[in-house]
Amino acid sequence: MEELAEKDGSALRKMNSIGAMLMEGLENAFREQGLPAQAQGTGAIFSTFFTDRPVETYRDCLRIDKELYHKLWLGLLDRGIRIMCDARGMWFLSTAHTNRDVEETVEKVTDTLKEMRTE
Repeated sequence: MEELAEKDGSALRKMNSIGAMLMEGLENAFREQGLPAQAQGTGAIFSTFFTDRPVETYRDCLRIDKELYHKLWLGLLDRGIRIMCDARGMWFLSTAHTNRDVEETVEKVTDTLKEMRTE
């Protein structure tokens, strides 16, 4: 935490900025593919949920489409991206992630979503 706070928190601001870009890219990909999904979180740590409703409570989590999430997880794993395998869809970013990483990830998510729609 001390290292993240150094230089007026520039590392944390960078992670949150990259995360916000990734969340926006993911939401655009979900929308373009016509899938009911969303990204929710703070930037550096966020979740993706397959649902058309905001996820605010534990009960909301019980209504998400776990099968769609599992297909996304497998498709991304095949493409070299590892996200959490449980249906809460946790994503974690670090100071090593770059804008190019976001672009590549969104491309791979889009490819995975297209594949999911044809199944």
